[in-house]
Amino acid sequence: MSLKGLRFTLEVDGQEPDTFAVVSFRLTQRQSAPFVLSVDVASDSFMQTAGMLLEKKAVLTVWQGDIAQRHVTGVVA
Repeated sequence: MSLKGLRFTLEVDGQEPDTFAVVSFRLTQRQSAPFVLSVDVASDSFMQTAGMLLEKKAVLTVWQGDIAQRHVTGVVA
């Protein structure tokens, strides 16, 4: 996968799909261990509190153009 034209989105259950803009992320994967994904996001919405996001399903999607290349699904902790 070429890095040209990549964009990243984060969707969290209970939030509008465009609530968060991905600023950066770090994904760590190892054999026989759970993955760890840390995501920094920005939002112009002030409606969210930590309690509204904790333990919710979240999906980070890596896009190249209009094609989703990868989805990483987890729980906000």
